[in-house]
Amino acid sequence: MMGNLAADHGLADLARECGISVGHFSRAFKQSAGMPPHQWLLERRVAQARHLLATSPSPIAEIAQQCGFADQSHLTRVFERITGTTPGRWRRQLPGVVPENEQPPVG
Repeated sequence: MMGNLAADHGLADLARECGISVGHFSRAFKQSAGMPPHQWLLERRVAQARHLLATSPSPIAEIAQQCGFADQSHLTRVFERITGTTPGRWRRQLPGVVPENEQPPVG
């Protein structure tokens, strides 16, 4: 069920899959993973966004959608809270990335 990070994974659905209550699922998850399910999912989505920012020329808004964020603004808020920088700044700091307003040399 967790293979698609863009899908909406409700706690009730996950708990039902495990055959336990939502409260028990949340406590067991936090004890096992060290963080609540929602925070774990956000961190996985940011990790996926970092991967796509580094390997894909897709616009940030498209990456946000692919990773399950409501929009680019939502990705930016969560990304900055977790990494300390925005997706755009993070992408520009990657080696070999040409800023959007510059063209790579021809030749």
